[in-house]
Amino acid sequence: MSKPQIVCLQNTLKIFRFYAMFPEKDKELNPGKYHYVKFAILACFSSVVLIGSFLHLIKSVNANNYLSLDTDLIYTLSLGITFAFSIGFLYKTEALVEFFLFLSDFEEFGKPLDFDRDNTFYDRLSIYHYIYLETLVSGIVIISTYLNMNKCQKLNLEYGLDEICGLFSYTWMPFEIDYFPMRQIFLVVQLFGAHHFYMIAGMCAWFVFETVQHFRIRIRHVNFLFQEAIKEEDPQRCREKFNHAARYHASLLGLEDKMNGAFGTFMFTHMVITAPIIGVGVFAIVSGGSVSSFLVCLGWFGGLAMACFGGQWLQDECFAVGTDLYEADWLHCPEDIKKDIMIVIQRSWTPMYLRASSFGIMNYRMFLGVLKASYSYITLLTQT
Repeated sequence: MSKPQIVCLQNTLKIFRFYAMFPEKDKELNPGKYHYVKFAILACFSSVVLIGSFLHLIKSVNANNYLSLDTDLIYTLSLGITFAFSIGFLYKTEALVEFFLFLSDFEEFGKPLDFDRDNTFYDRLSIYHYIYLETLVSGIVIISTYLNMNKCQKLNLEYGLDEICGLFSYTWMPFEIDYFPMRQIFLVVQLFGAHHFYMIAGMCAWFVFETVQHFRIRIRHVNFLFQEAIKEEDPQRCREKFNHAARYHASLLGLEDKMNGAFGTFMFTHMVITAPIIGVGVFAIVSGGSVSSFLVCLGWFGGLAMACFGGQWLQDECFAVGTDLYEADWLHCPEDIKKDIMIVIQRSWTPMYLRASSFGIMNYRMFLGVLKASYSYITLLTQT
């Protein structure tokens, strides 16, 4: 018997493997120690920029120096949360592999109509998203380094500070780094770390979005099979096809807990952290602060949009199963089939949800809620 292969999210998984966020091909079920060691080395190396920004934030607050508050806050929040949920993704690898294998298995329920076309479409979109993300992250890294150097020099002259200029972000370390070549080496490490973390954050958002789209493809296929079943004039054939579609439907709905177990923590952090990040980013532009902070805010806004819109579309697709069954011509079906149709319609009233753990559902309402919270943060920062 051939070994099961993951056929969906091909390009996205290649990128994730490059960033040590997913096991190598043919090793998904047994990644081995090398996978975790590689992740740990990259994570520790990349965390230097986070540590420097966090220590500088603490030092500035203790000294009542709030001149670079927006930059310190947005880097500490965005990089810290990315570090945390990248570990969470790694911890959930087994669950991710399990339902990717399910979505790639066509033996029991067959291949969805136009699966190859849709799969190719999302693979292509994944490349476009990667190009967009690489452009955005590179812009953040380059612009931040350039603008931070100029602003740092002006603040040092104007306020008599001793900030280390020429780095990606304002940084304080418990040892001396402001000399050649230590400062240059530290800058390279910072640039690598910021690029690494922000690429992971952006790709994780796309990862969730593309996974949800593949669930939608399967639910659409279930809907098609239900429609085909009730078109059958022969009662026995109708029963066989309907039972097949019902098992398919139940199998997909049974994956909701696994999906939210894998993505729930990431969605929760998106719900909680994106509001202050957007608030700080917009405040930075309004108050004449860091442009790079605003670019980080745009990245997180895009990630939130993908999660919330994807969750809403998944929910709508599940509702459509019941709606289309209700509107179909099933009056000719046997009485027992009619009863089962009513059960499926009733079950579709409780669709699959993309959840932020147990704290909410990622949909249009959540999107608007986070934007309202962001406005509250902007108002708070403006008044202080």
